[in-house]
Amino acid sequence: MLIGELAKATGVRSETLRFYEARGLIASRRRSNGYREYPDEAAEAVRYIRVARDFGFSLAELVESLPKVRGADRASAIRVMLERKANAIDARIAELNAVRERLHDSLSGGCRLSTP
Repeated sequence: MLIGELAKATGVRSETLRFYEARGLIASRRRSNGYREYPDEAAEAVRYIRVARDFGFSLAELVESLPKVRGADRASAIRVMLERKANAIDARIAELNAVRERLHDSLSGGCRLSTP
């Protein structure tokens, strides 16, 4: 499928698809007229990228994970990825909660900036 068709099928702009291709997230081959032609699997990969980005995965994380989730044990690879992300988010939430408590303590103590 051509880039415009892939864009329409996935709801992603052509510029974004070119960016994903430059990052190695999707691949195309060039027709003799220079047009990009994407395999049908590219649509699935783009949908995967969109969902993963919504879950907070960086492009670097996706570049690293895509070969694993395209492999034979896809479900297991995705599960491990999601568990790691959930654990990282939980850790970040704990850090932010601690910062919030310190801020509230500082506010109730006369708005001083001090170390714990």
